[in-house]
Amino acid sequence: MIRLVTRGRYSHSFVKALLDAPEDREPAVRKLIEEAGGKVISYYMTTGDSDFLLISEANESEAIIAPLMAFSAAGMISNVATVRAWTAAEFKSIAMLVIPQASSLYVMRSNEKIKGGTRTKVIRNGPLGREDCLLSR
Repeated sequence: MIRLVTRGRYSHSFVKALLDAPEDREPAVRKLIEEAGGKVISYYMTTGDSDFLLISEANESEAIIAPLMAFSAAGMISNVATVRAWTAAEFKSIAMLVIPQASSLYVMRSNEKIKGGTRTKVIRNGPLGREDCLLSR
């Protein structure tokens, strides 16, 4: 399952309706997301540059994105931003995949004293073969 974190703003009309008749909107959010095949982990009301924070899980991101599009089309939310999230352990396993590739990229780095500063020369193996890069300071 993938985890998604979504932030967004409530529309002016939605906030007005909520103030006229206060209610907990989490059950409605949960119902729509579950009907689309997702799962709500947490739903928060927030302050600052966003009004809500949704943490959800699904086998595919479409199970979360589709209900959010429905809320947006209904004029309830706007400025929606959704990002994928990993646990620290999951991200460590991703980073471990990079180590063999990264070690072959940078072969040598040397600093040379030049008038007015230092020039750094990096020799690396890139996708087109060996490349020399000069960085001056």
